[in-house]
Amino acid sequence: GNRFIAEYVEKQGGQAIIVPTVVDTNIFSPIKKNNEIPILGWIGTHSTFPLLQSIFPVLEELTLKYKFVLKVVGSGEKNVEIKGVTVENLPWKMERETEDFQSLDIGLYPITTSDSAVNEWILGKSGFKAIQYMAVGTPFVVTPIGVCAEMGEENITHLTATSKREWYTALEKLLADKNLRERLGMTARQHSLETYTVKKQVEILAKTFRKVSKIDL
Repeated sequence: GNRFIAEYVEKQGGQAIIVPTVVDTNIFSPIKKNNEIPILGWIGTHSTFPLLQSIFPVLEELTLKYKFVLKVVGSGEKNVEIKGVTVENLPWKMERETEDFQSLDIGLYPITTSDSAVNEWILGKSGFKAIQYMAVGTPFVVTPIGVCAEMGEENITHLTATSKREWYTALEKLLADKNLRERLGMTARQHSLETYTVKKQVEILAKTFRKVSKIDL
């Protein structure tokens, strides 16, 4: 899924070929958004929800100056509350997944180490959320750690942030500039079509299967 896993495999004496996670870009595609109030969003699981919580103070500060809705999908929590922030908290559902990604004006992808997210685990992640954001043309802010530091092009397909101040600055840029959101979204979609499509990666996977099938065991 990424070079960090590949390097681990190779250190153990194995061979590795990287085939990144992809989505069907015919299904994960952009739509015209007419949200009167910008929607910031995060779609994940209960195990990664603490990563989103790490930027709650930033969102609380931003709401003093900007009006937005925070859409949280898959947190596993009955209630998600941030002072001053309007939160839409939804359970994850497969049949609604594409629609949820398409609805967002700005995607959130914070990553931080914790007791449940050690550095090795983070380096093993595939960056799937970034791939989904790019496919639907949603501009996003991501912590540049592991494979997420290597996906897309910073300031062209997305913005990056590590500290809380950097998160505030990046999100403020996107909230204040609709044209910037649209520009990043378009280039993110194009990057997705050039890199993270089923057609492109299935050829690598098929070639790998053909090579392995010829090895004498």
